[in-house]
Amino acid sequence: MNKNEDMHQQMEQLQETNALLLRQIDDLNKKLVESENFKSHFLSNVTNEIINPFASVMGLSQQIMTLRSGDIQKAIELAGLIFSEAAALNFQLRNIFMAARLEAGEEKPEPAEINLPELLEEVTGKIKHEADNKNITIHLQIDSSAQNIISDREKLKLILMNLMSNAVKFSNSGTSVSVRAQLNNGNLTIVVEDEGIGMTKEEVKRIFDRFHRANTVIQSVTPGSGLGLSVVEGLLFLLNGRADIDSSPEKGTIIRIFIPEGASENINLDDELFFDNQSGESF
Repeated sequence: MNKNEDMHQQMEQLQETNALLLRQIDDLNKKLVESENFKSHFLSNVTNEIINPFASVMGLSQQIMTLRSGDIQKAIELAGLIFSEAAALNFQLRNIFMAARLEAGEEKPEPAEINLPELLEEVTGKIKHEADNKNITIHLQIDSSAQNIISDREKLKLILMNLMSNAVKFSNSGTSVSVRAQLNNGNLTIVVEDEGIGMTKEEVKRIFDRFHRANTVIQSVTPGSGLGLSVVEGLLFLLNGRADIDSSPEKGTIIRIFIPEGASENINLDDELFFDNQSGESF
C-alpha cells in the first residue's frame, strides 16, 4: 500500500468515526429533549393532580354549606365525593413524598406480620369509587399460603395502590381486574391483571422510567403523573423484589411482582413461583 492509499484509508476511518460520534450526539440530544418534555409534562400533571382535587373539595364543601336541613341525602352524596377527591389527593402526595425519600436514600425496609387479605381489601376500598364509575369488577384471590406474610406493610400497600389503581385507570369500562397472591418457598408473588388498553413492547421497556407514561396519546383523558411505577420500582428494590410485565395493545396487561418474605435474600429465578404448581399454568 502506497502512502496516498494509506492516507485515504485513514481519512475514511476518520470520517466513519466522526459520523458515528455525530449520530451518538444526535441520539443523546434527542433523549435530553425527550427527558425535558417528560419532566415538563410530569410537572404539569402533578400540578393538576394536586390543584384539581383541592378545587373539587372546596367546591363540594361550599355546596354542602348551602344545603337546607332536609337535604341529608344530598349531603351524604357530596360527602362521598369529597372523600373520593381527598383520597386521590392523598395518593398522589404519598407517591411524591415517597419518590423524594427514595431519591434521598431515606427509606429502609421495616418488616412486620401482615394480614394480606385485609391489606388487599383496604386497597380495593380506596379505588372502589373509580372502579364503580367505570363498572369495573375487582376480583381478589389470595392463596391460603399467603394469608399472613412478613413484609413492610406501608411499602407493599403503596405498591399495590399504584398497580391496582393503574389497572382500573387503564381498563375499559365493564371489564374486570384480578389480583392473585401466593407464597412459595418464602417468596411472595402478586399478579395484577386487567383487560385494558395494554402497551407495546417499546412502552413495556420504558414503563418504569421516572416521569414516563405509556400511551401518551391518551394523557389528556387519563389522569396520572407517570411517577407511580417508578415509585413501585424503587420500593421493590428496597424489598429485594422485582416486577415482570406481559402486555399487548388492546389485550390488557399482566404485572407480576416477586418479593422475598421478611429479610430473605433476592428471589431465586429458577424457583417455580412463576407457575401454579398444580396446573403448570402461569400464576
